[in-house]
Amino acid sequence: HIAAPTAEKAPESIKGYGGERRSVLLIDDDSSQLAILRSLLEPLGFRVREALSGAAGIAIAAREPPDLVLLDISMPGESGWDVARSLRDAHG
Repeated sequence: HIAAPTAEKAPESIKGYGGERRSVLLIDDDSSQLAILRSLLEPLGFRVREALSGAAGIAIAAREPPDLVLLDISMPGESGWDVARSLRDAHG
């Protein structure tokens, strides 16, 4: 006896998250990458800040510490690894 196929339920789209509004700092030297990430995060309710360099990202984080940082590892000048280390040292 072969069971009849069942219709698969389409996954629900994510519309946001529960709890207090969180902030995300995006650091990337490519503005198109920043735009893509912003377009994904803002509709979910995140406050998004952007920086086009590691130094600018560190300055933004000093003024308004984010809940999360997403950064490019390969940037001119200071690498993403160096920026991450500086942010961890400053904000533990």
